[in-house]
Amino acid sequence: MCGIVGIFRFDGRAVDRSEIERLNGSIVYRGPDEEGYFLENEVALSMRRLSIIDLSSGSQPMFSPDGRYVIVFNGEIYNYQELRAELEKTGYQFKTTSDTEVIIAGYATWGKKIVARMNGMWGFAIFDRKERKLFISRDRLGKKQLYYAITPQYFVVGSEMKIPMQYAPENRKIRLESLPEFLTYSYVGGPNTALSNVKLLPDAHSAEIDSKGTITVEPYWRIGDAKLPTPKNEKDAAEELYSILVDAVRLRLIADVPIAVMLSSGLDSSSLAYIIARELGHKLGTFSLGYSDEAFDESNDAGDLARRLDLPWHREVITGAEVRDCFPRFIGHIDSLQGNTAQLVYYFVSEMIRKAGFKVALNGSGGDELFAGY
Repeated sequence: MCGIVGIFRFDGRAVDRSEIERLNGSIVYRGPDEEGYFLENEVALSMRRLSIIDLSSGSQPMFSPDGRYVIVFNGEIYNYQELRAELEKTGYQFKTTSDTEVIIAGYATWGKKIVARMNGMWGFAIFDRKERKLFISRDRLGKKQLYYAITPQYFVVGSEMKIPMQYAPENRKIRLESLPEFLTYSYVGGPNTALSNVKLLPDAHSAEIDSKGTITVEPYWRIGDAKLPTPKNEKDAAEELYSILVDAVRLRLIADVPIAVMLSSGLDSSSLAYIIARELGHKLGTFSLGYSDEAFDESNDAGDLARRLDLPWHREVITGAEVRDCFPRFIGHIDSLQGNTAQLVYYFVSEMIRKAGFKVALNGSGGDELFAGY
């Protein structure tokens, strides 16, 4: 997890460094390894980095070779090595081994069309210093968030909703129309949020903002565009699905730091652990959360699976008192208005994994949504 911030003013006022530093400092926990800033008159970009790929030379903001484009990027591009090879054939000479440089090299070569070539999760901002335009983009399924506010005076964007909230008081006004939606669905669907002046860039969308304050938001992909094979029968469908899952897991194991696995007793993370151990031959550490109330505790089943797969297993048990005491900290990290208490589980298991010295963890999240539940 990294975090990015961007400010683009349209009123002729230059961005003060203290403004961008204040916003960037509010998300230091997203990237404790490094921080970086770019300021040029009416625009400022910054980021907090959690180093995963190219630990020594992947610092941001990063510039194109001619200095025209500058990028801040949160996420990971799984096919960056293939894109890099394609760009090298055009004569591009890379200075780093990072996926960040691949994005900005691709943008300089193909323009906005670079996002259609990318396979990964991302939220990034690229500023064109010649045309004075800002380009932002979010991955196809919206794993990475980009919250923004735009007024006649400025545009502000960040990886968390607290970025536009903190930039100006007018961005803290509650959007009352969001409450019925929250009470019905337990969340507020984008692009709206719980705040009147703060929007969430939709999944699979990019946006361009010019120096006059005109914003153009447009999709670069729709789920119906996906070209999938048509299996002849159920057996072929199962084999094709399994092949896709194995390939997806393989891509997500690309990192220059150790990786852990969040393991519940559910089919999603159990499938993930099986593929990692049996298909790909990795012995990654697994982490499970147990509950002091045995009626709700399924962690022993996760432990049984880890032992059968010969994977290292770590377990911690939490009590109701611990949940109660952490709640103020937990709420401080929740951006969107939502009633999903499962996020508390991720909070505790993530803390356990961090204490064990890991920066990256796979969890199988999204299995219920993709496969219509259990």
